[in-house]
Order: sequence, then C-alpha cells, then structure tokens
Amino acid sequence: GDVLKCALAMARNEREARRLLLARLPTLEDSRLAGHTAGNLLLSMMEQYSGSFLAGVEGLRALLGCRGRVWPVSIEQAIMSGTAPDGGLYVPAKLPSMQPTDFAGCETLPEIAEQLLMPFFSGSSLAGRLGEICRQALDFPGPLRELESGQLSVLELFHGPTAAFKDVGARFLAACMERIISDGRFATPPVTIMVATSGDTGGAVASAWHRRPGMRVV
Repeated sequence: GDVLKCALAMARNEREARRLLLARLPTLEDSRLAGHTAGNLLLSMMEQYSGSFLAGVEGLRALLGCRGRVWPVSIEQAIMSGTAPDGGLYVPAKLPSMQPTDFAGCETLPEIAEQLLMPFFSGSSLAGRLGEICRQALDFPGPLRELESGQLSVLELFHGPTAAFKDVGARFLAACMERIISDGRFATPPVTIMVATSGDTGGAVASAWHRRPGMRVV
C-alpha cells in the first residue's frame, strides 16, 4: 500500500492514476478480489510477471511515468543514506497528530524528545532504545528562559559540547548511527563521516561522532 501511494504521488498524471488505481473492486466471480484496490492487484500481477517485487515496482514506475525513483525505506536506511537516490531528502510517509497532553509527565528534554520522536521510530530496530538514545544525545542542559512573565519563554540549545544548537541534532543522529552500525544489518563498519563547513556545523558533527565505534570523522 505504501509503495502504491508513493508511485501515485510521483505519477505523471496523478489525478487520473489515483482515480483508477485506488478504486476498490466489487464482488466478482472470485470473491477474494472484492475490496482490493486495482493498484494493489496490478502491482501483484507485475510482481508475478517480472519474478520479483522490486522488478514489479520498477515496472509500475515506468507504467505510471513516475518522476524520480524513491520508494519507502525504513528509518534505519534513511538515517544511514543521508540523501535519497534522487538527491532529495527523505520525509516521513505521514506526520502524527500530537497534543500538549501527550507530554504530560515529561519533565526533561530527553523525555520530551522521546515522546515526540516515538511515532517516527515505531516498529524500527531503534524503537526500544529511543529513550537511551535521547538521554545520551541530550546529556546537557536545555533551560527554558522566561522573557515575559507567563507569556513568552525561549529554549536555550547552545549548552552542548560545542556551544551550538547543532549539537542537538548531530548527537542524536550519531547515537542512532552507532546502534545501527553495531546491529550490522543496514551498514558495516567503518562508516566515514566527512565534515566540510565554514560555520559551527563541522565542529558539532566532529564532536558528535568523535571516537564512536565503527565510525571515523574526516
């Protein structure tokens, strides 16, 4: 289903493709087909015809005239890939809806981060370790400074090891990559992190990955 949705989003004529391929079949001679979308059945047929699911996906891509060649990947693959094959960035397939009450009981920055990120890591190999990742990455203060009494505050994110807000993202990403590499499924060591910058990003990245097993910073 996710593969079909991605193909439709990149189809040359998305409107018509959606109208045809998201239509659900009525009860026919074979009741097992009832309720299935035409697109899923087409993809299944192409998989059978081509001999593999990936070949079937490529056939569907060509049939729909898709722009680009990006298909759903796991969050581990997205983290280790950096950019998508077409040179763009990976984005979540869907964004969760969250309310302030979802963070009731969260007192620290790592606790808030874990609660916020859990929907994106659900079902991944990192889901059960997300709490420890957040605690390791965000092991420095992030004070909330009140500017206007009860009206406005600012969150200070420059208390990390390189005094840059980029410590937050870099240390989280490095902690995720360390565990992915250790698992040995989506990457094999050594993984090279190349740093090139004229600002404070390079220092934050170099610090975040420094002396982590299976990785080297250049």
